[in-house]
Amino acid sequence: MTEHYFKLSLTDICVAVRLPEAVFVELVQHDIVRPLGAEPAQWVFDTSMLAIAQRAARLHRDLELDWAAVAIVEKLIEQREQLQSENQLLRQQLDRFLDESRNF
Repeated sequence: MTEHYFKLSLTDICVAVRLPEAVFVELVQHDIVRPLGAEPAQWVFDTSMLAIAQRAARLHRDLELDWAAVAIVEKLIEQREQLQSENQLLRQQLDRFLDESRNF
């Protein structure tokens, strides 16, 4: 199956998230989103960054968190997702091991 990745310019992602470019630069400075490219005029963002930026904007708006706090929350969410993924993999390995041991 072929996966398609879409790239968004700084202007495109700002429109999608409804944030001014200056605010979006803050998101990059706080390492909330990670563009490809050396400077804002060259930045492109993949669709995963769009979802993160939308969630960050909601956290900032709804919970009135500053961008530094949003960055911490995003890191915690990222770690949680990674741990869930690792846990799922370990559970699958354990299930296979238990199935094999029952067959003996």
